[in-house]
Amino acid sequence: MVALRWSVVASVGLVLAGCGGGKGTECAPRASSHCADNLTVWYDSCERAEEQVETCSCGCLPDGSGCQTACQSPTAPDKPTDPSPANGATEVDVKSVSSVRCTGSSDPNDAGTVVFDFYFGTASPPPKLWGGQWNSTFCNCSPGLPEPRCLPGKDNLEPGTTYYWKVVAKNKKTGETTDGDLWSFTTKKDPAKSYPCPGLPTVTDADNNQYATVEIGSQCWMATNLAVGLLTTVSQKDNGIAEKSCIFEGAACAGSYTWNELMNYDKPGSLCPAGWRVPSVADWQALINHPDFARFPRAYPGYLNSNNLKQGSLAAYFWTTDEGSAGPDGTAKAVIIYHESKQQTPGLQTFNKGLFLSARCLK
Repeated sequence: MVALRWSVVASVGLVLAGCGGGKGTECAPRASSHCADNLTVWYDSCERAEEQVETCSCGCLPDGSGCQTACQSPTAPDKPTDPSPANGATEVDVKSVSSVRCTGSSDPNDAGTVVFDFYFGTASPPPKLWGGQWNSTFCNCSPGLPEPRCLPGKDNLEPGTTYYWKVVAKNKKTGETTDGDLWSFTTKKDPAKSYPCPGLPTVTDADNNQYATVEIGSQCWMATNLAVGLLTTVSQKDNGIAEKSCIFEGAACAGSYTWNELMNYDKPGSLCPAGWRVPSVADWQALINHPDFARFPRAYPGYLNSNNLKQGSLAAYFWTTDEGSAGPDGTAKAVIIYHESKQQTPGLQTFNKGLFLSARCLK
């Protein structure tokens, strides 16, 4: 219910004067009035201003004819609406976002007193960036905009990032506020950049080696080759100990495994971290055929033959779970993915399971 209070009227003086100077003719007092700046001036019927003034504590009537007789209680501003970019929008081009904005609000009883507080960031809920702005458009470092009012990212927002924001409208005179909803939008990824899997930026293996992750389409991959295991210079054996051989790139050791060692022989699981697995040919093909395959980080260490001699420099060789047909001599084989550094698309081959190849794990 709207609360009312009666206007206080202060009246000063009343003059009755002859109209037009005619003898015996008088002008009727308070025949009309006009209100401006919370003051009402009365006019007699001869359209002369009287020395009669009313101070309007509740303001003038909309038509300016006099004082408001009752005051409405202050009302909170309207709720901010219509966010741009739209709430939940994805694939937002950072180059197209010069500002984030919403439909502002006003207090119908006290127009011109509403200001806005702006909350924005990659955390939910977002932090407050600034307050007391007179409009509900928040620019991405538009020319002439003071530095504190720039959005994060200086000249542009970050690609592949979800931003959260909201606007709080505030009646500057009464202090009443109205919160807008929490909004978000996600910017388009940079095709030349790798992005971690949402909620899983890293994974740790049994030896506490930590790997970055990379999201390609709906798949979550380790961004670097598997390195778990005790370094051995002899053949890897089914001895209950995870073992690896090294393909040296200068002083760096790139782990390599026989197929059986990687697959943990006849025991459940593999050498991949818990919850991860050795990918199949189908998994690799889904990755290779994805438009964002270029984001997949690669190294080209080659592989080791059965004598621990390095082969296939400037190429990457990865085991899959798929087994191949045995060779003429009965040698067990498995399907591998190979990718030469100058080759645009990886290919498939079958390799002796006793060779030492790289491994990449999939969530």
